[in-house]
Amino acid sequence: MIKVKKLLLYYILMLFFITISYSQVSQTWVKEYSSPNSQGYGNDIAIDGEGNIYVTGYDFNTIKYNSAGTQIWVRQYYGVAKSMIIDPQGNLYITGNDDNSTMITIKYSPSGEQLWLRTYTDPQNRYLELSKAEIALDNSGGLFITANVYLDSTVSTIGVLTLKYNTGGTLLWAKNYNHPSGFQWAESNSITTDNLGNSYVTGFTYTGSEDYDLLLIKYSPSGNEEWVRTENGPAGQNDLGQRVKIAQNGDIYVGGAMAYMNGAFVQFDVVLIRYNSSGTKLWTSSYDEQGFSDVPFDMTLDNEGNVIMTGYAGSLSTFLDILTVKFSQDGVFRWAKSYNGSSDNWDEGKSVTTDAMGNVYITGTAWENTTDLDYTTIKYSPTGEQVWMMQYDGGYIDAARSIAVDNNGYVYVTGYHSTRNATSSATTIKYSQPVGIEPISNETPSEFSLLQNYPNPFNPVTNIEFSLPVRSLVKLVVYDILGKEVNQILNKELNAGKYKTDFDAANLPGGIYFYQITANGFSETRKMMLVK
Repeated sequence: MIKVKKLLLYYILMLFFITISYSQVSQTWVKEYSSPNSQGYGNDIAIDGEGNIYVTGYDFNTIKYNSAGTQIWVRQYYGVAKSMIIDPQGNLYITGNDDNSTMITIKYSPSGEQLWLRTYTDPQNRYLELSKAEIALDNSGGLFITANVYLDSTVSTIGVLTLKYNTGGTLLWAKNYNHPSGFQWAESNSITTDNLGNSYVTGFTYTGSEDYDLLLIKYSPSGNEEWVRTENGPAGQNDLGQRVKIAQNGDIYVGGAMAYMNGAFVQFDVVLIRYNSSGTKLWTSSYDEQGFSDVPFDMTLDNEGNVIMTGYAGSLSTFLDILTVKFSQDGVFRWAKSYNGSSDNWDEGKSVTTDAMGNVYITGTAWENTTDLDYTTIKYSPTGEQVWMMQYDGGYIDAARSIAVDNNGYVYVTGYHSTRNATSSATTIKYSQPVGIEPISNETPSEFSLLQNYPNPFNPVTNIEFSLPVRSLVKLVVYDILGKEVNQILNKELNAGKYKTDFDAANLPGGIYFYQITANGFSETRKMMLVK
């Protein structure tokens, strides 16, 4: 009996220490890049299937790093890149503008070869307003870009411009949308595509009255305007669409802000609207933090279809706080979390993503008393508990703009660091969590193997070890008792060796699960038990 009690105590302590270590995070590396004129910033970040990191921004500086932070290549073009995306073959598409109101779109191969470069100017020589330019791909390789164009020489009216290219860089169509009557003004903020090749653009439209309305446009694959939807909130004031995403069944989510009355005052609340593919509005959900203006900047969906947004929440006492809000796929409010920098000043969440377990990662900027503006990156559990927060202080202004998480749980953020002497750099940071893959031996194993996880039973973290006699593409997947895939722990090439990784099942119900490895023709499956 004493031995049993000691063994039980051992497992309890093991689980405690595993849980504590899992919550730890460390800054692995920081990389800065500036143009020859000592200027630079990162506007967007992306990760390819091999775990390489791409950053783009000022001067179209596009930098490829490997996971160790080694700079693989840099490509430049005059102007400012705003958005990028990677196709399944690892090709990189970047869009932005030069100083002459010309839209620039570039395609690079994984090795950095420029496959094509396309410029777009309005056929009527109207001014392109390119402070925002968003990019998307469809399943057949169609490339979609949305921006804005002034519709007359006096720049008094503006419309939404949407372009479609094929993979070879041929312009297939260009469409302008402007409000059909009144004082014409419409702007886009986001674009996405569905599985049928339809594209959806959201933003807002202004008619010259006292307000502007949330805007959603659907185009067919051939560029026909299928339908347009506008939303005027309860206050009859300003409403805007910030991000558009496609639900698992093809419905459309629009996240943004909608005006409501708070006594005699107008406030913005976070709003989420769901439409079906025919444009029928299914429901509207909203969130109000403290009765003041709450506005999201970015939105994503997790593997379960939940919707997460980040931006800011207004307050009389703390001015602006970083706000993160989660809704279910049916629009049910799940949770909201805010962070206030120590100076009670301007704090904003700019980018959000999730991992395979449903954990939420946001990055943005917080104003701290002693360090001015700092990168602020926060991880929340699927239920909204703050797992960790990391800040980066380069010495003056540090503003994070984009975040990405790879298949091994490494977190990457980019933005810019500026100094008091007016120089700046695109600053990219890698954070490591104890959930990645770790080599445990320099010896080359004689055969493939998958060991039994430990501890087992476990709650909620367990360790998995495996061996590779040759370099292999390794897939490590977890299934439930019905054979449904619930987590992909690993999907990457590894050198020969012995490895271990942690599996966190905090988001799964208790029960029996199976984990399977496939590598170079080898496959093995083992059983484990999660106890909750």
